Amino acid sequence: MLYTRREHGHLPVTPLAPMGYRLTRRDGSTWDYPNARQLLLAIHGGRNCGMTFARYFRQGQHSPTRGQPRLNLLGIQRRQELRRRKSLGVDLAKRGVEVAKLLRAACGQAITSWGYDFEDVLQEVYKGILRRNRGDGAFDPTRATFGYYITMVCRCVFSNYHAREQRRRGRETSGAWDCHRTPVDAGKLAVCAPLDNVDLELVEVSECMRDLADFITDQEQSWRQDATLYQDARLAKRVLPLVYAGKRRSEIAKELGISPPAIGRALSYLRGAAKEWVSLRILH
Repeated sequence: MLYTRREHGHLPVTPLAPMGYRLTRRDGSTWDYPNARQLLLAIHGGRNCGMTFARYFRQGQHSPTRGQPRLNLLGIQRRQELRRRKSLGVDLAKRGVEVAKLLRAACGQAITSWGYDFEDVLQEVYKGILRRNRGDGAFDPTRATFGYYITMVCRCVFSNYHAREQRRRGRETSGAWDCHRTPVDAGKLAVCAPLDNVDLELVEVSECMRDLADFITDQEQSWRQDATLYQDARLAKRVLPLVYAGKRRSEIAKELGISPPAIGRALSYLRGAAKEWVSLRILH
């Protein structure tokens, strides 16, 4: 006696002699089929199932091994993965001292030379290890040794820490400077009387324009041997306030009564002088 699969209702199938099969429906009716192919087509509703008779009824090489349970390979793999994950990571409660020793060996000289606190860097390394324990970068003893893994983590964390500290130190300032980049007493600036009804931005811009004009005047004296540069420098001083007013080259040429090509050369000279003036201000 054979039975169809569960999805087909576990219907009984009786082999007939000398050949053929009898399928018994749920309502008790029986249907006879001359061969296995006709039987499989009837079971699948006239559709070709793509399986042989032996495979469908699990006979011969397709029969499950009797007396031995099937191995649940997926369950075994999951248990192995869980067991492996439990062994991953670094237990800082047990190996925190080792981490500190490896940090001192890997980055101790750099920490001292840059003036950083070793404990601050060590805490950053601890945080980095804890983050990696929860992610994909946890310590795996099958891939690397403990010393190599901790050394790589220490170097990575210290590199990020050093870059962050350098950015912070670059943004911090000590003391105060005036518009000429001259150090002044910050205490005196704090007790200065407030300026009422004064636009400080306009005051600073006017001072910068005056300084730039003086800078161009100094250059003008050195260009007396070159008539073209001398004329460009003189014209650049006249163009400077008009450029600040937001006027275009054609408007400047019309207002000064000078040809646009000459105004273009003056503007080009003004841009170069302004760049040089700004660089000198930063240096001094």
